[in-house]
Amino acid sequence: MKKIGIGVIGTGAIANRAHLPTYRSLPDTKLIGVSDIDEDKVKLIAKQYRAQPFTDYNLLLDREDINAVSICAPPSLHAEIAVRAAERKKHILCEKPIALTLEDADRMIKAAKENNVLLMIGHHLRFQENFLKLKELIENEDFGRITMMKCLWLGKSAVFGGWKTQSDYYKKRHLGGDVLHNYGPHVTDLVRWLCGDVVGVYAHTDIYGAKPDIQVYDRANVHLRFENGIIGDISLGYFPYEEHWIEFIGTRGRVICDIFGNTMDIRYGSRSVQSTFKQPKSGWVREIEHFVDCIKQNSQPAVSGEDGKKAMEIVLAAYKSQESGEMVKLPLS
Repeated sequence: MKKIGIGVIGTGAIANRAHLPTYRSLPDTKLIGVSDIDEDKVKLIAKQYRAQPFTDYNLLLDREDINAVSICAPPSLHAEIAVRAAERKKHILCEKPIALTLEDADRMIKAAKENNVLLMIGHHLRFQENFLKLKELIENEDFGRITMMKCLWLGKSAVFGGWKTQSDYYKKRHLGGDVLHNYGPHVTDLVRWLCGDVVGVYAHTDIYGAKPDIQVYDRANVHLRFENGIIGDISLGYFPYEEHWIEFIGTRGRVICDIFGNTMDIRYGSRSVQSTFKQPKSGWVREIEHFVDCIKQNSQPAVSGEDGKKAMEIVLAAYKSQESGEMVKLPLS
């Protein structure tokens, strides 16, 4: 079978950590082109991965031997790049969030459908072993009926140097630098996948001053009400240390997962069962492998454009709640 020609647009942290090395290593893909506005950097990276460098991503999209692209550019550029990629009949794996507005998300989804190409959004937590097992346990009602969920996500991000990026998007609200825009879609997609659709959002978010002169909202608390009656609470923040966990409380027991530690702690009253899951491949690698398999099999991806839109819709509802001081009902559109 002919290898799938791949282009990667954006050469920041996530491209170098996941997309570029994974595509280079997969037997069914050939990394053909890499694009970035930084000419010196894109030439260096293209040489490293034996690909062609482009400072104009449109020229990359014009290549007939490129069948699919990963969009790893800042969030404000996702819609523009995705629509143009779809119009050139390229399958699309777009990093989260899908976009910064629902209108842009709709443009992306429409363009992919009209041009008969795949659109997958990069919510990699769905591909971690602990969460795959957790979904199975929840669906089997191992903890009884889930009634509540809680999540704490405190991270260094680029604000404290925990995530290396050449872009300064994390400093600017309109580019997606708020903690809600940055961390929020990870959690909102995960809990939608595990608990179902959200119908109400109430939120507080502001600047506590994680760093002097910071201009983005660096802490947020979001209260969720799910269609099936579950209530949830999500706390997000930029801090000089890391802590990430999520908890689901059921009528017969509860479970706590370390989001990146790949662990699960199940508690049935006084009895506790702790598990650590082996995962030789990261969620990012498995996500990209799934995208490639979908192209080969002409099947729909596990995380669709609609999924990405719904995850972002919860985040946008949180902003509306912050402004109004009231619970916001979903859907917004």
